[in-house]
Amino acid sequence: MTPDVAETHVSTVFFTADRAYKLLKPIRTSFLDYSTVAARMRAADEELALNRRMAPDVYLGTADVLERDRLVDRMIVMRRLPDDRRITALVGTAEFDDALRSITRAIAAFHASQPPLYDVADIAGRDAVLGNWNDNVADMAPLVGDVFDPDVFARVTN
Repeated sequence: MTPDVAETHVSTVFFTADRAYKLLKPIRTSFLDYSTVAARMRAADEELALNRRMAPDVYLGTADVLERDRLVDRMIVMRRLPDDRRITALVGTAEFDDALRSITRAIAAFHASQPPLYDVADIAGRDAVLGNWNDNVADMAPLVGDVFDPDVFARVTN
């Protein structure tokens, strides 16, 4: 059986029969920096610690990636969930609304139980949101033509 692979803008996930292995991409954007091995290892450890609080049966651990006995990266090891239970697979089905509500309620309850890390105005105010928007536009601009359609990009950013 050939493993399945899924990519996001920040990671590549390799699926086997019962596991998913997530490898962070060596990139830097305005909102994250995975450009070094140390940064990716730290981020993998932090993601594991965070997500284990909500899904300890899914987030199993990490696996170091070695080349000639030299540590070169770290993967997040997860239990593979059934493909037909992914929220994207449920879109358009009778189960979708209940599944989405269940997920959002669990996330909201989790966040409500946590102490605030900072003043929400620092990230939710007009200037902060505008700053995030401008940072994201700047991150995407070099990809116009190769990844993003120039007309769509212009329409969205003007």
